[in-house]
Amino acid sequence: MILHGLVLADTGTARPVTEVKASLVCGGVVAGTTDPAPIGADGDAEIRGTVSIPAVCTDPIVLIRVPGGAGAWIAASQIP
Repeated sequence: MILHGLVLADTGTARPVTEVKASLVCGGVVAGTTDPAPIGADGDAEIRGTVSIPAVCTDPIVLIRVPGGAGAWIAASQIP
């Protein structure tokens, strides 16, 4: 997954975030999460990882999360 320009409104950069990870959520439950990847101050990152998709995944969403952020997420994308 490639991220371009993911910046925070209050700082105009990705900072203070230095790493992100992606989580697949099915029916409101996290089904899997990638390892953390570095994110530049410009908000660009490349998350490389594999997440197994369950046989049944209702209302799938990918969350971009902050490692160690107690589940905090900074971006989301619904999967068609």
